[in-house]
Order: sequence, then C-alpha cells, then structure tokens
Amino acid sequence: MKNNNELVEILVEFENSWSQGLTYFLDTKKCNQLLHFSQVIEATAEKHKNFSEQLEQRDAEIFLVLPSLLILKSLENDDKDICNFFYPDMQNEESDSGRKMKNLKQVYESGRDKYGSYDFYNLMEKILIEGELTDKEK
Repeated sequence: MKNNNELVEILVEFENSWSQGLTYFLDTKKCNQLLHFSQVIEATAEKHKNFSEQLEQRDAEIFLVLPSLLILKSLENDDKDICNFFYPDMQNEESDSGRKMKNLKQVYESGRDKYGSYDFYNLMEKILIEGELTDKEK
C-alpha cells in the first residue's frame, strides 16, 4: 500500500463516505427519510424543468426551494416527519413557529377544500418552484 498512493486515497475517501453513510443507513427511520426525500426531489425534477435545471446547475435558489417543498409535503402529512426532526419547534403550538405552521395548515386545507387536494398541491408546488402563475392558472 505504501507504494500505491492512489489506492490509499481511494480507500480513505471510501472510509469517510462509509462513516457518514452509517448515520443514515443503520438508522431505519433516517434511511426511510433520506429515501423519501430523494424520491420527492426526483419526482419534482421530472415534473418541473426549472427545478431540474436548478439541481443540475447547483443554483443557490435550490436552498430556498427544497425547504419550502418539504414544508409543502409536511402540510400534506407526507414528509416522513423530516420537518419535525430538523425543526421540532414547527409542531409546538406554543411557539411562534408552531402557531404560524398551524395557521398555514388551516389556510392550506381551505385551499385543498376549494380546489381539490391533487390540483391544489400541484398549484402550490408550481408556485414554490416557478414563483408565479400564468394568467390561465390564476
């Protein structure tokens, strides 16, 4: 090994990656959350060209879109508890964040009742990613 620096570098990189991966792959809940989140990203990229381009170009905007997308999934009760894991205050109705989330959930459910859950979700997703609606969609 001492004569093969390239192999040593590759093994060190593999060991570092493995150590980081253990955190997520040995904990079933974290692994399921990671898989779910990656599926959300893939599905959204398939539906929205703009989102796909942001991912490919590593656009800084993506760091605003991804949390928003997770909150939208949370409003649908489809975030696999990721939001609560990273920001438990969101569920605490006695905190400012918790009260805002509760109000947001009420407004969101009202929109779902008015437009239908599937159509409303897609509309909100599009607004999050593209930032605006066409006249036809308004």
